[in-house]
Amino acid sequence: MEYLTDQDFETAEKNGISKENAYQRFYRYGWSKRRTINTPVKVYTNPWQKWKAIAESNGISERLFRRSVATKWEPEHAAMEPIRIRSKEATQ
Repeated sequence: MEYLTDQDFETAEKNGISKENAYQRFYRYGWSKRRTINTPVKVYTNPWQKWKAIAESNGISERLFRRSVATKWEPEHAAMEPIRIRSKEATQ
C-alpha cells in the first residue's frame, strides 16, 4: 500500500494544499499521490457579494438572486432584472 510521506505533504503545502486536505484526498477519496499533491484547491466565488447593492436596489432578495444564477442566468442579469408581479387576472 502507498502512503503519503512528509515530503509529499511539503510538496502539497508548496502547491497551496493543506496537510488536512491532502490527507483527505488521498486516504478518504482514494486520489492518486500525484493528483493529491498537485491538483489545486478550488476556490468558490460568491457572486452575491459583488452584486448585492444593485440587486437589493432592484428589490431582488439573495434567495431570488441565487435561484436565478442556479438556473443559468448571468449574475449581472440576475441582479438587474426587476421582479415581475403577476396580476390576478393573468393568473386566472
